[in-house]
Amino acid sequence: MNPLNYPAFIFTSWQATIFTLDEDYSTAKVMTDFYPKVSKILDADPQVLPAPSGMPTEIPRITLMNKDNTLRLQISPVRLSFFGRVAKDAKPQTEQFYKQAITLFCDYHEILARRVGRLAAVIKRYATHETPGLFLARHFCKEEWSDKPLNRPESFELHAHKKYNLSLFNVNSWVRSKTGQLQEKGISIPIVLVEQDINTLAEDSDDKSFAPDEIKEFFSIILQEFDNILQMYYP
Repeated sequence: MNPLNYPAFIFTSWQATIFTLDEDYSTAKVMTDFYPKVSKILDADPQVLPAPSGMPTEIPRITLMNKDNTLRLQISPVRLSFFGRVAKDAKPQTEQFYKQAITLFCDYHEILARRVGRLAAVIKRYATHETPGLFLARHFCKEEWSDKPLNRPESFELHAHKKYNLSLFNVNSWVRSKTGQLQEKGISIPIVLVEQDINTLAEDSDDKSFAPDEIKEFFSIILQEFDNILQMYYP
C-alpha cells in the first residue's frame, strides 16, 4: 500500500475569520466606508441581506465576492469571514490569500473601530490514494488492529485537538483526517482529506482586543504553523 507524506497534499481551500462584538454594527456604514476599500478585489455585485428584528447576529448581512467566485467575504455583526478556494487548473495562492486577509481585517478594524476578540484560520488539503480508509487506519492505528476490526475500512476519520501557545496567542489546534471523494470529469477519485483549524480561545474572547499588529502577526505565522503540524502527522 502506497504511503502518503506531507508534499503529496494539495491545497483546496482556505478561511480566515475575526470575531467582533455586535455593538454599534451598521450595514450602511460597512457599505459606505469599508466596501469601497475592497471593491477592486471583491469586484462582483455585493449581496446585502435585510436584517429584521430578532435575526441571529451570526447570519451574514453582507456577502462580497470576486467575479470568478474564488474569494468570498461574509460580514455579520459578530464575525468577518474571508474564504478562498483554488481555481480550476490554477496554482494555489495560499500566501497571497492570507496577505489579503490581513489587509481586509486591518482595514475593517481601522474604519469600523470594532473590537476584535478572537482570530481563526482554516486550511483544507487533500491527497489521492487508492485505498484511503485502509491507509488512514494503518497510518494512525497499531498494527494489531489491521487484521480485525480495521482490516478493510471503506471510510475512516480521525480528529485530534490540542491547546498550546503560538507566539503571542493561546490557541486551539484541530487536525481532522478523513476519507473523501474528488469529482473530476464525472469520475470519483478516492482521497485523504485533511482539515486544519487554529483559533484563539473562545473563553478568552471577552477580555481580548486584538490590535492590527496582532492580527497581522497571527495570519502571518499561521501558514508555517499549518505546514509544521501536517509534517508531524504525515512525515
